[in-house]
Amino acid sequence: MIYIKLDTGFVEFKDELDKNYKQGISYDDYLQGDTWIKLNDKQVAFHAENPNASVKEVLNMQLNTLSDAELLVQAKAKKLAEIEVYDASNAVNGFTINGTISTWLTPAQRANYKNSIESTKTLVAAGLKEKNEVTFDLGGMNATISTDVATILLAQIQDYADKCWLATAQHKSEIKTLTTIADIENYNYKTGYPEKLNFTL
Repeated sequence: MIYIKLDTGFVEFKDELDKNYKQGISYDDYLQGDTWIKLNDKQVAFHAENPNASVKEVLNMQLNTLSDAELLVQAKAKKLAEIEVYDASNAVNGFTINGTISTWLTPAQRANYKNSIESTKTLVAAGLKEKNEVTFDLGGMNATISTDVATILLAQIQDYADKCWLATAQHKSEIKTLTTIADIENYNYKTGYPEKLNFTL
């Protein structure tokens, strides 16, 4: 006879346990901690065929058995992960230069270029630099532009990034409110993002 008990695991007894032992039949009974669950022949066979199966899987004789609530949580987690991947992809993070070069500037790169602009302005004002220009590496193309144009370019990119962040946050919020797996799986998170920018330099 094979029994299962929380913190004890699967135990084989020669005879059935008597009434001195608290016994149950369900997974909830098992979770009580002091209850022995006797496996039937089918559960014993399932355990033999799937030695790495969890107690819940053995008792239900089905691998990865999840409740409806657990399946809903799992579906939401999967969809939220998909949204994260899409948000970080080139489908969202990108702009074009002169209609041909596709590239992106990360927050760190934007911060560095902003510092370059401020440094250039300071050096020009101090008479230590002649031209109020900075050079950006944009998709492998070195673009030398005035600090005023560069400031506007960075501002536009930041504005676009902010709108994308808000769109992603909205999608995440909506996923969390859905109550059926079908609605979650059919949810289209690729909408609501702003049109990509195109700069002419």
